[in-house]
Amino acid sequence: KRIKESGGIIFMDSGAFSAANAGANVNIDEYSRFLLDYNIDIYVSLDVIGNAEKTFENWKYQNETYGLNCIPTFHMREPFEWLEKYMDAGCQYIALGGMVGSDGVDEWLVRCFKLILNKNKNVTIHGFGMTIADLIYKFPWYSFDSSSFKSGKRFGTIPQFSVSRITSISDKLYKYNYHKQYPEDDVFNN
Repeated sequence: KRIKESGGIIFMDSGAFSAANAGANVNIDEYSRFLLDYNIDIYVSLDVIGNAEKTFENWKYQNETYGLNCIPTFHMREPFEWLEKYMDAGCQYIALGGMVGSDGVDEWLVRCFKLILNKNKNVTIHGFGMTIADLIYKFPWYSFDSSSFKSGKRFGTIPQFSVSRITSISDKLYKYNYHKQYPEDDVFNN
């Protein structure tokens, strides 16, 4: 609520990766209603890691049943025909996933970006679990995320992104700079 009230944009992932690792399930209808009830700005459809067909069915179901405009996820090791299906369906924002701990990510991304950008240069691309600086700067990502970015908190550091590299700054310096820029915001005091 606070993010929305301050004009922030919320990007919501379905949590399928975390749920799968915890042995839990995400209910597609509850997730879809949550997106609508909380007026989430940008959201990803419920993917099924290791099952491209079910992931595609879920994407279609959420969009058709709930009138959502979900971002589909194409995972590494899935046949490229599924990525082409999303492109043929007119998707303007596509997420790439399944890269964490995988070999051959660079070559796979080259193939993905070539396929996507050759079909439609206006498609925006999100990278799930994207923490490799060389790959972040090599490809024209629109957005990316990784739970690794928050692991610096254990060491009192926060990743700082610039045009050409990723560095870490101390948590204390980050908070100081934030308060200088937004003196009225007490986000770190709650």
